[in-house]
Amino acid sequence: MENEIHYPHILDYLYAVTEQRDPLLMEMEEYARGRHIPVIQRESARLLEVLCTLSKPKKILEIGTAIGYSSIQLARVIDGPGFLDTIELDEDRADEADGYIRRADLDRFIRLLRGDAAQAM
Repeated sequence: MENEIHYPHILDYLYAVTEQRDPLLMEMEEYARGRHIPVIQRESARLLEVLCTLSKPKKILEIGTAIGYSSIQLARVIDGPGFLDTIELDEDRADEADGYIRRADLDRFIRLLRGDAAQAM
């Protein structure tokens, strides 16, 4: 019995079926990797996309935006009229996220709140 939670063959499969094909998201992944900015793993992002597709939320709250990677992915699967609020404490990260959100043409669906999440909520 292996002592791993994630088996390599399963991770290889998940990575293959969640291959990133969106040029903006690929750019964001590379940017984040080069600057050690944490972004959601592809497998986890895909799971959230599936859950959102099934549950059809009209509102999503994300605490911790970083550069907006998961915000963009989640906003793209909101069914019908809806929005995503995301809260980021770091001003520089919020500025980066705002730029990416605008490039994704999702600024009308994503509201980026700046500041401490406990106070923003």
